[in-house]
Amino acid sequence: MRRFRRRVKGVRMTDDLRQLVSLLTVEEKISLTTGDGAWHTAAVPRLDIPQVTMSDGPAGLRKELEGKTLPAVCMPSLARIACGFDPDQAYAVGVEIGKQCLANGVDLLLAPGVNIKRDPRCGRNFEYLSEDPMVAGEIAVGYVNGVQSTGVGACVKHFAANNGEYGRMVCDSVIDERALREIYLEAFRRVVTKAKPRAVMCSYNKVNGVYASQNKKLLTDILRGEWGFDGVTVSDWGATDDRVAGIAAGLNLEMPQNRTDLVKKALGDGTLDEQQLDEAVIRVLGLVKSRPNKDGATVDNLKQHKLCRKVAAETAVLVKNSCKLLPLKKDDKIALIGALAEKPACQGGGSACVNSVCVDNLVDALAKAKVNFHYAEGYSTDGETTAEMTEKACTYAKNCDKVVLVIGDTHDTEASDRKGVLPEEQLQLLEQITSVNANVIVVLQCGAPVDVSWAAGVKTLLIDYYAGEAEGSALCDVLTGTVSPQGRLAETWHASLPLFDSDFAKDYHKAYYRESVYVGYRYTTSANKPVAFPFGFGMGYGDMAWGKPYLSQDVLNKGKVKVCLTVTNNGDVKDSEVVQVYATNLDGKDFYPKKSLVAFKKVTLKPQQSKEVKIDVNIDDLAHFDVAQNKFVTNGGKYVLTVGRHANDDVNKLTLVVGGANDTADRYEQLACYYDVDENFNPTDEQFATLYGRDLPVYDTAITPSTAVGDLPVKGYGKMLYDEIVKPTDSASHVRWVESSPVRNFVGNNLPWTLVDAYIEMLNCKPTLKQKISFARLKKKIKNKNNNT
Repeated sequence: MRRFRRRVKGVRMTDDLRQLVSLLTVEEKISLTTGDGAWHTAAVPRLDIPQVTMSDGPAGLRKELEGKTLPAVCMPSLARIACGFDPDQAYAVGVEIGKQCLANGVDLLLAPGVNIKRDPRCGRNFEYLSEDPMVAGEIAVGYVNGVQSTGVGACVKHFAANNGEYGRMVCDSVIDERALREIYLEAFRRVVTKAKPRAVMCSYNKVNGVYASQNKKLLTDILRGEWGFDGVTVSDWGATDDRVAGIAAGLNLEMPQNRTDLVKKALGDGTLDEQQLDEAVIRVLGLVKSRPNKDGATVDNLKQHKLCRKVAAETAVLVKNSCKLLPLKKDDKIALIGALAEKPACQGGGSACVNSVCVDNLVDALAKAKVNFHYAEGYSTDGETTAEMTEKACTYAKNCDKVVLVIGDTHDTEASDRKGVLPEEQLQLLEQITSVNANVIVVLQCGAPVDVSWAAGVKTLLIDYYAGEAEGSALCDVLTGTVSPQGRLAETWHASLPLFDSDFAKDYHKAYYRESVYVGYRYTTSANKPVAFPFGFGMGYGDMAWGKPYLSQDVLNKGKVKVCLTVTNNGDVKDSEVVQVYATNLDGKDFYPKKSLVAFKKVTLKPQQSKEVKIDVNIDDLAHFDVAQNKFVTNGGKYVLTVGRHANDDVNKLTLVVGGANDTADRYEQLACYYDVDENFNPTDEQFATLYGRDLPVYDTAITPSTAVGDLPVKGYGKMLYDEIVKPTDSASHVRWVESSPVRNFVGNNLPWTLVDAYIEMLNCKPTLKQKISFARLKKKIKNKNNNT
C-alpha cells in the first residue's frame, strides 16, 4: 500500500479511497460516518486520517471553542445579500467568510441555506435567500464559489422543504411532485450542478412521509443520480431518525454522534450491507482529503468590515420616497428616533448568530458624518417604554425638518416562527410621530417581511434587512446619499397575512403545500392580488431610463434567446437597475403561474452613462416538470416574455415562439382550482389530494424515539416519560417547543438511550409484571448513578 499513500499537509492519505477503506475495521468505518463531538468528524490515527472541522455560517463564521463563540466579522444576512440580485457580490462575501474559516482552522462552512421562503412567518427566513428558486440558486452559486475559491468547503442546506421552524423535527412537508421539483428543489439543483459544493445537509423534516435523513429519492436518486453530486451528504444536527435506514438511503455523515450501536447490530444481522457503509465512508474520506491548507492563514477584519459596509449600503431597499425626502440635505435638521438606531438589529438568532467584531450604530455614524440631528430613544427594545421616552421623541420630531424613525422586528431566530408584526409600542410611537411631523422617513430593520399596513401614512420607507455589523455606517451612507440604495426585494411583501396556510405553525405533524407552484409572486400575479411591495421592486436616487426591449430572435428551437435593451442613468449619482424577465406560457395545457422569473441581470451605471444590456433566456428555463413523463419539459408554442423592473411591471411584453411538441396532458377537469386562480384561491385537502396523486400520508401511532413529546400518552409510562423531559418551571413557549420536538432530542445523562428504549418498549406493549419490575430497577439504577455523579 505504500505506493498509494501520499502525505498531504503532514497527513498520510491514499489516492485510492477504496483501498484505504479496505484497511479500516468495522468500528473505524462506523466512527467515520458519525461525528466526534459537535463539530468534528472522527480521526483514525493509525492510518493518519485526520478530523474535519466544521462550523456554522452564513453571515460569518460562528466557531465555538471551549463554550465560547470566537469573534468574526458579521456580514449582511443572506436575505440582505439576495436583494442585490448580484452573484458577484455574493461571491465577494463568500471569499471573505472562507478566509475567516481558514484563519480559524475550519474546513467546512455549514452554509448557505437555499430553502424557499414559502411563508414570511418562517423564523429562519433571514438565513435564506428568496421565494424564487432562480434567484436563490444563482445567488447561492456565487456565494459557494466564493467560499470554495479559498479551499474551504461549503455545505448547502437544508435539503429539502424545511420552510417553517415550528415542529421542524417531526413535521411532514407534503408537496405535489411538480411543486417539489420546480419550486423547492430547483435552487438546490442550480447550486449543486453549477458550483459543486463539497457537502449537502439534509433537513430535519419529513418530505412526503419519509424523513429527509433517510429519503433515498432525495439523497440518492435525485441528488446523485440526476444532478451528479459527488460530495458528502451530512445530517442537520440531531436530524437522524433511523441511522441504518439513512446509510442505506445515502446519508453519509451523521452529526453529531448518535446510535452507532444500531449500525453495528444491523451489520451483524444483515439488515445493512457493509458495502453501503463503505460508500458512506468513501464520501467522508473524500471530504477529509479535500481539507484546505490553513498554514499561516490570517483574516483582515478591517477589510472585511469595509466590504460589509459596501454590500449592506448597496443592498438597502427603498420602497417609498415621496417628496424625495431621501437623500438627506446638508441643511436638514433631523430628529433621529428609535432605540434600534443606537442598538441595531443587524442579525438574527440561533446557529447563524455571529459574535461580531465591531457593530456600528446609526447615532455614531451620523455624528461622524456631521449630520445635524437630535437623538431620542423613543421606545425600549425590552418592553419598558416610558411616557418620558415618547414625549421626548415627539418634541424632537415636532421641532425638526425631517424625522428618521428606526423601528423593526428583532425576533427572527432558528427553532421558532414569527408573527410578522411590529411591537405595539413602536406602532404607537409611529402614529404619534406622524401626527406632529409629515416628513417621516421610516427605516425598517428586519429579517423578513412584516405587516406594513401603516406604510401609507409615511412618505419614505427604507427596508433595512439585517445588514451585519456595519449596519450603522452603511445606513448612514444611504441616508446621506453617499451610496444610492440599489436593493430589490427578493420576496413579496404581502398586503396581509396569512396567505393560504392558515395552519402555519399550528400543526407540528404536517404541512400541506396546497398552493403547489403558486408561491409568492407566482400566486399574487396569477390571482391579481394586491401587495404592499412586489417581488423585485426597489428604488434608487438615480433616474434610470429604459429603451424599448427586443429579442435577438422570435423563434427558439434550442439553446437561448437574448433579451436586449438600452439602460441609461439620467441622474447625477451612480446607480443600478435590475432587469428582470418573466415568462408566461400561452399554449400550455397544464396549469401555470402567470409569471415565472426566467432571467435577471444587474447593471450599474455612472451618471449620464448608457449601456446596452443583453440577457440570456435559456430554453431549459422555460420548462415545467411534467408529472406524467417524470421529467422537465419545454412545451412548444407561444410564450410572452415580460421585461420589467419588478413582478408587477407589465409595460414591456415580447412574444417568443418555441419549437417542439406540446404533449403535456391537460388536467383541467381534475384540477380546475389550480387553473382558475383568483384572490379566493385556497384549495381544500380533497383538491390537494387529487393534485398529490395518491392518498395523503397517514401517520403511525406507534411510539418511537422520533415521536413528538406532545404525542406521548397522557397517562402511565407516557406521562412518566413526558415528566422526564418537561419540567413544571418551564415557560409556556419552551413547553410548546419541547412538545413539538422528538423524544430523541432530549437523550442525555439524565435520560440515556437505555432508559428511552425501555420506555418505548413499555409504551408499545402490555407490560408484564416482570417487565415492570425490570423497568423500575433500570430507572432506579440510572437515578442512583446520576446522584452519585
